[in-house]
Amino acid sequence: MKLIRIGVDPGTHTGIAAWIPSKRILVMCESDGIIGAQQTILEFKAQKNVEIEIWIEDARKAGRGGKYASAKAQKNANSKAQGAGSVKRDSAIWEEFCKYHQIRYSKLAPNRRITKLNKDQFALRTRWQGRTNEHGRDAGMLVYGTQ
Repeated sequence: MKLIRIGVDPGTHTGIAAWIPSKRILVMCESDGIIGAQQTILEFKAQKNVEIEIWIEDARKAGRGGKYASAKAQKNANSKAQGAGSVKRDSAIWEEFCKYHQIRYSKLAPNRRITKLNKDQFALRTRWQGRTNEHGRDAGMLVYGTQ
């Protein structure tokens, strides 16, 4: 059975990327609305001899700065936390989607990975030659290089 690990970067423009660990290759890197991204995942799940695993960037796990952070850092963290409310809800929707469809998933904190690569940096690191946007690249970096 072939494992396909799918990275999901929730948001208005949901990033979605598929990584095959056994071949060490990205086979998809794009963005779509939440419904379109979920449909793509269900299409992967429907393939024969394929096991999928979803890695979701979960905004609910974002750090908050801590008691030793500067006042400016705490203010920025609070502002980002409030602005991420809809992304937090999207993270909860993705978790519910995975449970409903009995898909194995992991929730990852946003600050635990490399993000915000431009297209050239992403291509150099991953060897991905197709078109990308920031959301797809962030989803790709969730799963790229994993075993």
